Amino acid sequence: MQTRGSARIAGHPDLCTFEATVDAAKLAYGKAGIGPSDIDFVELHDCFSIAEIIDAEDLGYIPRGQGGIFAAEGRTAVGGDRPINPSGGLLSKGHPVGATGIGQIYETVLQLRGEHPNQVAGARIGLTHNLGGTGVACTVNILGAPNA
Repeated sequence: MQTRGSARIAGHPDLCTFEATVDAAKLAYGKAGIGPSDIDFVELHDCFSIAEIIDAEDLGYIPRGQGGIFAAEGRTAVGGDRPINPSGGLLSKGHPVGATGIGQIYETVLQLRGEHPNQVAGARIGLTHNLGGTGVACTVNILGAPNA
């Protein structure tokens, strides 16, 4: 699902959230007929360290205000209960603008096939999140393994 947000930082009522992500997540969950608790792992747009926390909370994957705590406790690691970016995320790839979204889909498909070198055990449903500009355009995809 794709949504749009303000192109200006001053156009965001809250600097700790991107409405485009919140809206795209709601649409994607609705379309898939599931909720954040059904997601086994997320590949999200972590263009900066703080973005992982903001994005995870905006997606509803981690409760609002708890993103930093979850990360510090290791809960977002591959073996944690809310894995985020088992691929290493954008920063590990040099943030390939333009290739980000398809890279996330590729990484998610490998996870769902059980073929990823950094495999999340029992992964059946994955979510990808891509945010362009300063929260201008957001895409959220939910992918499932066969019979998920």
